[in-house]
Amino acid sequence: MAKTHDILLAMCPPYGPEMPPLSLASLAAAARHKGFDVLVRDYNIRVRNAAGKDNFDEWDMDMKATWVWPSKIRETYERYKDILDACVDDLAAADTGAYGFSVHSDNRLMTQEIIRRLKAKRPDAFVLVGGMGVYSETSMKIFEQDLVDAFVMGPEGESTFVDFLAARLDGKPLDEVPGVRVRKDGAYTPIIERKAVDNLDVFPGPNSRTSTFRSTPRPICPSSPAAAAKATASSATTACSWVRNATAPPKISSRKSSTTSRNKASATFRSTISSSTTTSTRSTASVTWCASGARKSAGTPTPSSPNRSSSPS
Repeated sequence: MAKTHDILLAMCPPYGPEMPPLSLASLAAAARHKGFDVLVRDYNIRVRNAAGKDNFDEWDMDMKATWVWPSKIRETYERYKDILDACVDDLAAADTGAYGFSVHSDNRLMTQEIIRRLKAKRPDAFVLVGGMGVYSETSMKIFEQDLVDAFVMGPEGESTFVDFLAARLDGKPLDEVPGVRVRKDGAYTPIIERKAVDNLDVFPGPNSRTSTFRSTPRPICPSSPAAAAKATASSATTACSWVRNATAPPKISSRKSSTTSRNKASATFRSTISSSTTTSTRSTASVTWCASGARKSAGTPTPSSPNRSSSPS
């Protein structure tokens, strides 16, 4: 199988359905800015849509038992087996040799179930796991060691992700990349600490031009922000999953506090998406993102990923 994409990034359920995963959008934007070819898959919204309204309560983050209890996770997988198996097939069929999974405390166990089945189909696949769900040695141990080839930990995941891709494609030792722990000789290598940056402007902002979220087709797909807003008012799940403007949200130029800055950036991104669903008119840069991955726009083409040789520094 030809490996034409550098990596596939994925989010497994559960995750709040209100917006695309910011982690995937940020990582993809950073990597594409440097010329890497990245696929993005939001399996969370695909599974939720297929599950139907009768099961939407399982995506209520106040009802986590079916996702976070080890005694229940296999039962949860069996309940959504058809669509989850389809997600695994989609992963296995992707023309890439590397996969990155973004995890948090609620989706770690389901992510592991999906990785296990992916590895059964693609034992040669390199699996990278990162996110808020793997912040310590203890959290790493939630994953079976033979399933995860490397973890990304610590601050500035965008920088770590880009450096990891560069080292992997250039054949350099992955355990020398700050922020990466690699499985070697039956254990994970010690981490080289990565320092937090002072200026967040070094990272490209996530936006609809740099993020492609594909999922299952939906029966209703409004062709304009106004139509989507009207449909969303009656049911946020029977129309397009998300609508947002192609312009990146304002960046925070300095880091007075790491936590405060990240929270502000996330709030700004959410505000951008929220305002997009209520605006009746848009410029030609306006893009409607649908659960099918279809792109409705007024003549704005999606730029292809640049080659690494011509990537900006």
